[in-house]
Amino acid sequence: EQTVCGKNSGSVTLVGCLLEEKGIDFSSLHLNDQTCTGQMNELTHMLTFNFNSSNTCGTVATAENNQLIYKNTITTQNSSSDNIVRHNQLYIDFSCFYTQPDIKTVAFKIRDR
Repeated sequence: EQTVCGKNSGSVTLVGCLLEEKGIDFSSLHLNDQTCTGQMNELTHMLTFNFNSSNTCGTVATAENNQLIYKNTITTQNSSSDNIVRHNQLYIDFSCFYTQPDIKTVAFKIRDR
């Protein structure tokens, strides 16, 4: 699992062949928002989930000191418990952070001569 965070976005990547070994169908995975599914790279077999400020995918963002912390979950769980599930369950909480740049201020005084 590799996570990358930016100022207004983030991504997490899983190794597709490891999912296959565990009998997990990557197409059944999603983030907290069920419409946010991963994109499989056919060359690298890496499955990547993305979110950003216009499509948060259920990501919870918090600010601590000078860091933005993003939290979400990759899961096969459906919000409806009446569904019959025929694939292995997966539940991965992940988080990442973005350190906001320090704000530098300069004060100066203008003297009349």
